[in-house]
Amino acid sequence: MSEMGQKLKSNRPAPSSALTSTADITHRGCEVRKPSLVYDTGNDVPAHALILDYHEENGAALSVEVFPRANGNTLVTAFSDQTLLPFDPATVTPEPGEIDRLQAICERLSPMFRADRIIAR
Repeated sequence: MSEMGQKLKSNRPAPSSALTSTADITHRGCEVRKPSLVYDTGNDVPAHALILDYHEENGAALSVEVFPRANGNTLVTAFSDQTLLPFDPATVTPEPGEIDRLQAICERLSPMFRADRIIAR
């Protein structure tokens, strides 16, 4: 395995919720926290990832990432920040209001992202 591949390998268990974290290779020990929602979209969403510049009604600009999966689920994430995260991924929580804010954005993006289709928060 290459040196880069070894740096990317992690012994941490996968997060049990939709809240994702990805290792930042350049800042060892610092990770990116990204609150996420997972929707059951079935085969109704094409298999193309989207990275969107999104402008909220209050003028705030942010990046929204949409990742359809082969199993018929679609992960949507936004609001990334670099922070020291606890070792146990089950203890990582979003900031208050982030999931509701992300859900409102998702509902504006597509009718496929309805509240009744959310399978993980």
